[in-house]
Amino acid sequence: LEFRRVLFRSHHMKSPTIESSCRLSGICSLILIILMIGLRKVFRLKAEATFFGGFFGAILFFFLIIFYSNSRAKRNNNTIGWFELALCELVALIVSLIVHPVCITTCLLFSVPVVVYIKWASTKLAKESESIPKKNKRN
Repeated sequence: LEFRRVLFRSHHMKSPTIESSCRLSGICSLILIILMIGLRKVFRLKAEATFFGGFFGAILFFFLIIFYSNSRAKRNNNTIGWFELALCELVALIVSLIVHPVCITTCLLFSVPVVVYIKWASTKLAKESESIPKKNKRN
């Protein structure tokens, strides 16, 4: 019964702060970079492994976007343009190139759904924040 309360009360929990999300995405980015470069010999063994190298490159791209967006949100500017998106993709592609040249292609292919998902999630969150009525403060 206690497990059910913990499992289904997630909508009552507070959302993470921008600082904690920024820290977590930065740490995940660094861990992925270290793991991808450290395990590059494993990714070079088989063709299937290069596939996963590109997949991890796309996950790195996702965490880099979150990190960059949250670092800008601290300064009250959380929009990301095409230049910033391309910069995050370039970092992910360079790390994928270090792993294996084929990983660049798979990283690009897996990054497209990441961009689509982030666009979908940001529009959904923007609509939800607009639909929440603001409470009037009484003095």
